[in-house]
Amino acid sequence: MPDLKNALLLLKDGIGAKIGDLFIGKENDSFYVTAVSRHYIVNKPLALAELEEVKKIFTEGLTSSVELQEIIGGSKIDFHLATYEGNGVGICSEVNGIIKWSSWVKD
Repeated sequence: MPDLKNALLLLKDGIGAKIGDLFIGKENDSFYVTAVSRHYIVNKPLALAELEEVKKIFTEGLTSSVELQEIIGGSKIDFHLATYEGNGVGICSEVNGIIKWSSWVKD
């Protein structure tokens, strides 16, 4: 898994990296995990389901990688869902257990 090893080296240096479908980066004292929605049209229930899937994938990856556990440590983790990679438009985020929605996302 050379891509995983390279990503872990980047994260150790405080540089964001893509691991699978997730982009993981560090900002101040917390880490953020961002994923791109698989859907073109998104509503709140669909986005919540995707955000839960992102959290599950990240948790499974964290559980299976001692190196990632060491890098993340006890840091706070913020989760984000966006419309596409790069400068995508945010759909929602979960910070400290609170969901924040972009104004354009419908119920």
